[in-house]
Amino acid sequence: TCRQLLRACAKLDGLIKGAERGDVWDSLLALSLRLAGHNSLSDPLRTVSIEPHAYTQDA
Repeated sequence: TCRQLLRACAKLDGLIKGAERGDVWDSLLALSLRLAGHNSLSDPLRTVSIEPHAYTQDA
């Protein structure tokens, strides 16, 4: 929803400005995965698979 997106943007803003605690990159990865709809962060490399053909269009 719009409210969730605004909260995520506020958290990202805090990460960029250094207001959040912990490793910034881990927090950014976790936030990105949550925004993408992935809840399991036990193994991010297995959780997200990027298929290049999914982002291209045939002419």
